[in-house]
Amino acid sequence: MQAQHMHRGAPPDSSPPCEAGAVRRARRVVHTLMPAIAATLILCTLPACRSHRVSPIEQPPAMLLGEFADDYGNRFTISVREWLQLPHGRFHVIRWNARDSYLVARNDSANRSAPGRWTRIDWMPLPGMPPYEWAFCLTAYDAASARAAEATIAARRDTPRNGCNGFPFSRMARVANTAPRPPTSQGTSQGTSQGTSQGTSRETSPGWSWPIR
Repeated sequence: MQAQHMHRGAPPDSSPPCEAGAVRRARRVVHTLMPAIAATLILCTLPACRSHRVSPIEQPPAMLLGEFADDYGNRFTISVREWLQLPHGRFHVIRWNARDSYLVARNDSANRSAPGRWTRIDWMPLPGMPPYEWAFCLTAYDAASARAAEATIAARRDTPRNGCNGFPFSRMARVANTAPRPPTSQGTSQGTSQGTSQGTSRETSPGWSWPIR
């Protein structure tokens, strides 16, 4: 009876000393890392973390990079990481979506209009319309988060004369043989209504005369 009771009891620890030591060390490592892991998980559940996460930046089409002038007289310098509307608008690109032809960017904190907010810019190629190579629409410029900007209803490329929130797309012509010019002052003088370009009135702009595609 006593032998049966001993058989049912827990067997003595027969692990080799080296194995038992390895287990203890592993437990200490896990115990040390747990606070950092827990903090990371908590941070990534915060609204700011969730709302600003977007897909990694992609390589944009080559036709969009360089120096350009639009049909309103505005000048632009565009790189993989920045969209500059000279002399005062700066947007930090966090995503290029080449498949769907748009980008997401954060407005510079020194911009006069919507500083620190989020922007979505849609573009379309313009084959057979020299000197213009492509056109863009400022689809959103005052979104609360990157995801909100990205979720904004896309501009209507099938009707570019009025598909940018009721206004025409801005056509872009490449400026040849000119060195990049940094902004002379921070901020942006973006239009008073969403999606408008700066400077010339839409009603008198050449944009109103370009054909419906």
